[in-house]
Amino acid sequence: MAFCNSCGATLETGTKFCSKCGAAVPLTAATAPPPVQGQGSSALKIILMVVGALALLFVLGLGAVGFFAWRVAKHSKVENRNGSVHVETPLGTVDSNQDPEEIAQTIGIELYPGARIVKGSAASVTLGSMHTASVALETDDPAEKVAEFYREQLPTANFSGSQNGPYTIVSGDTHNAVTVTILPSGGSTKIQIAKVKR
Repeated sequence: MAFCNSCGATLETGTKFCSKCGAAVPLTAATAPPPVQGQGSSALKIILMVVGALALLFVLGLGAVGFFAWRVAKHSKVENRNGSVHVETPLGTVDSNQDPEEIAQTIGIELYPGARIVKGSAASVTLGSMHTASVALETDDPAEKVAEFYREQLPTANFSGSQNGPYTIVSGDTHNAVTVTILPSGGSTKIQIAKVKR
């Protein structure tokens, strides 16, 4: 039951003005109209629509990536050339090689004399205007001797390392760089050579 704030008269539910003094009756929680049905459900509908739209975009994105991968795979060619593999794709080419002379020519510096090429480590990749080539070698010579050999091969390169390694030699600039990493490993020395040309 509600009462008038001005005169204290008893008011009927839903009354806007006091019947005794004519004062306006403020809306209170007790006399406020009931909430309109469906307000909560409209917010839920909006949330569900946004979630559905995001899920649809995700599925479309996955489909686009899958279609792109399928097109690249469809137009790729793989050839085995006497133990070397040549892969040609719409994006560029990938070559693996175990011939020391070809690897040295691709990288642009001499391979360490007597070093063994680690199987499956020599690769040459061309994507657009960027070409990368890399090879991993292993030798029984000490790391210091290998580092001295590459310091002579690349006299203007930046050199870093301590007496027992690892050593890093970086030559070139951002458009044509060669990196040689020399790492002592037990009784042998591992050599990683990488070239990036843009």
